[in-house]
Amino acid sequence: MGFEQDARFMALDNVPHPIAVLDDDGNFLYRNSEFLEIIGDSTTPAGVITEDNVSHEIRTPLHGIMGMIESLQHSDLDEGQKDCMKYLKFSADALYQIVNHFLDIPKLQCGILELSSEPFSLYDLADSLVNTYRDALGKRDVDMVFEYHVSNGVRKFFGDEPRIRQITANLLSNAVKFTDSSSIVTRVESEIGDCGAHDLTMSVVDTGKGIPEPALVKLFDAFTQFDGEARRLFPYDGIDAEDIEGGGDDEVQEVESGSDGSPLNQRVYRILIAEDNLINQRVLARMMDTVGFHYSIASNGKEALKLSEDMVFDAVFMDCDMPVMDGYEATKAIRMSTSNFCASIPIIAVTASGEDTVRQRCLESGMNDVLMKPVTQKEIMKALQNWLLISDGDD
Repeated sequence: MGFEQDARFMALDNVPHPIAVLDDDGNFLYRNSEFLEIIGDSTTPAGVITEDNVSHEIRTPLHGIMGMIESLQHSDLDEGQKDCMKYLKFSADALYQIVNHFLDIPKLQCGILELSSEPFSLYDLADSLVNTYRDALGKRDVDMVFEYHVSNGVRKFFGDEPRIRQITANLLSNAVKFTDSSSIVTRVESEIGDCGAHDLTMSVVDTGKGIPEPALVKLFDAFTQFDGEARRLFPYDGIDAEDIEGGGDDEVQEVESGSDGSPLNQRVYRILIAEDNLINQRVLARMMDTVGFHYSIASNGKEALKLSEDMVFDAVFMDCDMPVMDGYEATKAIRMSTSNFCASIPIIAVTASGEDTVRQRCLESGMNDVLMKPVTQKEIMKALQNWLLISDGDD
């Protein structure tokens, strides 16, 4: 019996659960009785999705996306198009990493994740990751340090390079996300064992806020994380603010309509975009440019509240999950403002969560409408038509 086994799993409450492991002949090697009972069949894998099938269905279109991005980057693009391609590639790379993480979950839960052993340069791997995340720090006063203390300066080893890269990238990503000063140190060390083999240790040490001791007991629990308050203090999406047109040191961006747009109904609409992710800011801003709308950008709920009190807007696109003050709190505060305008301004949630409870929470906080990311220009315009009474013929 070979090791070519299928990890069979199903999604329950949007979480993949391993339900069976089969050998090459389709015989059960492992069963999760609880979930097999849920799908009403404890004897046959009929209708159960294999990890390989899921991987194929996801990776095939993703390959097309990433391949065409790379092709277009080598074509004759103007500066604006190059700008868009840079953010598109960053988002595609991030999605690819997330897909790999999720596809590993069933294998890990079933205990059948295979590790490879191929030659690779550990030094080059660590050095490239450190340089990548050094760029992600932007203007923060944080030293990104790389220390390599391996006996005899050996750089090449046998091992599973993709897995080592994946783990190290996760550690560095968290370090960058939650460190606002001092340093992040990536260190590779080794000791020579009795048989002459290297005992390697790779560590990432940062000076961030850390995890409170009471929360440490949940550190390795599945699908739990401690980042509520921390994320409010240290938002991170991997792109520096100065890379966004109109960004830089200014906390709030005020932008006039794009040159290629023409104001609808021959009047100028002014929109407030409250969004902490800089690429998503860029996406919504370009949508406003397309139709000739003026817009201001706030990177958190507190900035959005201040702008709504200082300026007059026709509508607000409000992200729900933002640092400092989230979209729910910002909306409640805007509705409670002494300004009569704030009480009636249309506030449209733009959220990455599709759960009904989130939609209900948006409406209860005082938002008028809810759009789920990713949003299209058509969806944005339909929402504006509904709430600003713009006629269909103008979009």
